[in-house]
Amino acid sequence: MQAPMKQDLSERALGFLLLLPAALLLLVIVVYPIATLFWNSLHGVDNANVAAGEQFVGLRNYQTASRTSASGRRPGHTIMYIVVTVPGSLLVGLGLALLANMPFKVKWPVRLGLLLPWALHSCFAGLIFRWFFEYRHGGGQPTR
Repeated sequence: MQAPMKQDLSERALGFLLLLPAALLLLVIVVYPIATLFWNSLHGVDNANVAAGEQFVGLRNYQTASRTSASGRRPGHTIMYIVVTVPGSLLVGLGLALLANMPFKVKWPVRLGLLLPWALHSCFAGLIFRWFFEYRHGGGQPTR
């Protein structure tokens, strides 16, 4: 009888192990920049006196931003934008997905019509960047 080389991981431990890279990536790409942004928002910089460096000002930056008239209206505009666009996008997307799965005799024109705009912007972006970095005529300079 052979001795087991390694003990098998439980399903729960395996799940955590498999989610660890995604969690680390999320921390690096999302959480760290947001935390740094918040930390920087609690500090003030005097551009006239660079030698003074950053000074901790607490919530004073947020108080100043909330007192200005233009900033006071922005949260309402953002909330209205979210309330209108998120359900609207969801309903339009759901309707188009249901249309693409309707029992047509020939489905490919409907699906092509839905997927073509999604794919073409990447192709056009690639062509534009190719034009920008073209060494003879790139950068928007006219050809001679």
